[in-house]
Amino acid sequence: MDDAVKVIPSALVNNQPAVVKRMMLVVNLKVAIITYYVKGYADKAYLDGGILAERLKDLSIDKLNLFNIAKSVPHPSLPKGSGTWNGHIHQAEGRQRGLRFAITAYDKEKYKSPKIPKALQELSYAKMPVKPKKR
Repeated sequence: MDDAVKVIPSALVNNQPAVVKRMMLVVNLKVAIITYYVKGYADKAYLDGGILAERLKDLSIDKLNLFNIAKSVPHPSLPKGSGTWNGHIHQAEGRQRGLRFAITAYDKEKYKSPKIPKALQELSYAKMPVKPKKR
């Protein structure tokens, strides 16, 4: 955000009439806000992508065997808060929607830096596992 604030040098702003100063500062603020949101979209894409990748890995391993013993209803034999297979799928789908939104919003602004890796773009449309890999 600091780079955006420097778009209009303060020396140039200080040498202008008060009305022009206010207009220049408003433009400067808008650039700073846009920069913040665009970088925020990239940050969100990286965050959501990392969490989604981890969730998909966990679903493929299914170390608690949720698919077989807690597909849609938690099972009392599992640790408290383990949830269900369907619940984890639902969470992964939500994270994937967030990833797609962040990438779309970032691309809409036509920013190139930081670059959103192709792997994240592909992950945003990855199919959810239907069942875990064989044990």
